[in-house]
Amino acid sequence: MIDRREVHIDEILNYAQNPRHDVGLNEIDTLKKLVYKVGANQMYNLARDICENGMIEASLPVLVYDEKRRKYVVYEGNRRIACLKFLNKPQLLSSIDKNLQQRFENLASRYSDKIPKTVFCIIANEERAFLIMERIHSGEDNGRGIKAWTSKEKAIFEERRKNKKSLALVIVEQTKKYLNKDLTDNIIDFTTITRLIGNRKVKKKLGIVSTDVSEFTKEKIQLINYLLEKALEESKKKNMSLTRLFNKADEIAEFFLPLIDEFNSTKIHQVTKNKTSPEKLTITLLKNVNVEFNPNQTIDLMNFLHVEKGSFNPALLKIECSQLNIIDGIVQPTNLPGDYEVTFTYYTDSKMDKVYWQDSLT
Repeated sequence: MIDRREVHIDEILNYAQNPRHDVGLNEIDTLKKLVYKVGANQMYNLARDICENGMIEASLPVLVYDEKRRKYVVYEGNRRIACLKFLNKPQLLSSIDKNLQQRFENLASRYSDKIPKTVFCIIANEERAFLIMERIHSGEDNGRGIKAWTSKEKAIFEERRKNKKSLALVIVEQTKKYLNKDLTDNIIDFTTITRLIGNRKVKKKLGIVSTDVSEFTKEKIQLINYLLEKALEESKKKNMSLTRLFNKADEIAEFFLPLIDEFNSTKIHQVTKNKTSPEKLTITLLKNVNVEFNPNQTIDLMNFLHVEKGSFNPALLKIECSQLNIIDGIVQPTNLPGDYEVTFTYYTDSKMDKVYWQDSLT
């Protein structure tokens, strides 16, 4: 049987036989071994989280009452209980870590009204406490234990919680949409996608400025997949993991930047069936059309463009007139009536440094 109740922090002893560290000789020695094993920074971060967000209700400390010492011993939740002790009495750290003591004193001063002196706990016998510890700390255990989230699942949680997608999640979702392929299905680790494509120089070269899905066209997703495929090939060729092969930011940039230029110049689309060469594309303007322009209207200039033969990519087309307000090929209703010359330019590739076709319309 178990019970749930509030227990004063002074009534609780840390578990001297905690599997995290060597057996403690007494309470102070047990706390010392716990701090050294877990690390001062991690103990501080946990304490700060408790101060800011309180104890997490879904995971209560598990205590067993010790008849001889007439106190409770914490079997599960030793780090949290230790942090509460240090927050209430930072002097406990005087013989453990002076610097950490100062940091806890600062926390205690800043959050004095938020530091609990009692904690809601599960009270159990030792046998039940051991079972709870085993379930929590033995991994998934064929479904009986706690199943940790994958990196992808964490990103999905963050998206649903904050309505903001991570770069890797956008790439994975758009790859599934455009190429019907799951990148995380034993192809490449989710966090590795973030590290490789999220490289500052690579992002700039790819023209990625946000995680808005509208930025990730089919062509861009094809290019990203091409880069990842090349990275996997290099990993297999050198018999090295991706994380080891691309250990530094400069190594990532040096490998990927030339590949991006190669892809853009030769138009290698390994994942598309349409390999029509741009040279077969025929573009003309329908010039023999009279247009009456009303300043309160919009005009879609794409209606004057005629395309036949070949594959047309709207991203390679620029429609420009320095005197008109044009957005995405549409003349906005904010211009004065008059005669204007609009230039249509279609480029050979996404670098837009070579013109394939150009004409103008008045």
